[in-house]
Amino acid sequence: MSKKLKFVWIDDENRLKDAQNLEKQLKISCPFLDVKPKNINYLSFINNNNPDLILIDHNLTDIGTGNIKKGSTIAALIREKHPNRAVACITGQLSGGIDSHQRLAYEDVFSLDEIKDHYSSMKSIARSFRKLNTGRPRTPDGLLKLLKAPDGDLIKLKNILPKEIKENFSDGALFSNISHWIRNLLIERPGFLYDRLWAATLLGLNETGFKKVEKLFAAAKYKGLFSDESKERWWKSELLQILSKHVKTSGLPWERGRSLPKLNTKNYSKDYYTDYVEDFPEVVAFIDETSDDRAQTKLKYTVPHPKYDKLLFFEEIRMMKAD
Repeated sequence: MSKKLKFVWIDDENRLKDAQNLEKQLKISCPFLDVKPKNINYLSFINNNNPDLILIDHNLTDIGTGNIKKGSTIAALIREKHPNRAVACITGQLSGGIDSHQRLAYEDVFSLDEIKDHYSSMKSIARSFRKLNTGRPRTPDGLLKLLKAPDGDLIKLKNILPKEIKENFSDGALFSNISHWIRNLLIERPGFLYDRLWAATLLGLNETGFKKVEKLFAAAKYKGLFSDESKERWWKSELLQILSKHVKTSGLPWERGRSLPKLNTKNYSKDYYTDYVEDFPEVVAFIDETSDDRAQTKLKYTVPHPKYDKLLFFEEIRMMKAD
C-alpha cells in the first residue's frame, strides 16, 4: 500500500484551500469539485479520480437541478454507481443537524471546524476500503483474516457476523456493511476489543499505570481493518495471554496485573464509588444514564445501562447505581 491515498472533496462552498491543506497534512491527493455551477457531473469526477475516500458536504445547493439536496441523498446515489467506495460527510454545520437516518448514508460525519481531530479516522477509512478493494474477502474466514483476529476468537467472531455480511459476500453493499459493523460495534463495544480504560481495568491499573506497561502488550494491539490511531484498541484475549507470560502467580487478572514491572500503588485502579484501591474495580461504567463519562468500579455498585442491549460475547454496558 505504498501508493499515495486519494480523497476527493465535493462541496458547494469554495473549500479548495481546505482540500489543499488536507493534502499537505495527510500527505494524500485530494482534488476538489465545486458543484455550485449547474450541470456539474460529480459522477464523472469520481470516475476520473478513482478515490479511496469521497468527502461530501451535507448541504448541497444547485447540484445540476437548482434544487437543494442533502449530501446524504447524493451519497446514496454515489453508492448505487460505486458500491465499493467510501463516502463520508464533511460539514460546517453542527453534526446534530444530521439525523440518524441520514448518517447511515455516510461512513462517518466529520466537522470542518474540528477537522484536525478527524485526520486519523479519515486515513483509517480510506486505507481499509483500499484493502477491501484490492483483496476482497469472499468468505467469513477471509474477512476475519483482515481483522487479524486471535485464533481463540475466530469461532465467536464468525458466530456473531451479521447476516447481511455472512450470507452476502457478493453483495454491492458489502464493504459499507463491514465498515459499519467493525467501526460501530466491534471497535466501539467492549468485548473482543478493549479501549485504554477497559484494558487498564482488566489489569487492575489506572490509565497512567497501563501506559507504563503498555509496551509489554504491543502484540495485543488491534491492527486490522479500520484500526485507528485516535481509537486505540487491544484484543482482550491477547492481553490475558501476555499477562500470563509475565506474571506466573495465580489470581484474577486485576490482581495479577499489579505485579507487572515498574508499577507502584499510585498506578493501581481505584473504585469510583468507594475511592479505595483495595477493592479491585473489575468493570467500567457510565457515571449515570445521561453522562458520557465513565469510571472504574465494582460490579456490585452498577446496574445495566438502559440504553444498551445485552449482546452475545460483548460486555454488558453498565452505569453507576443511583445513591
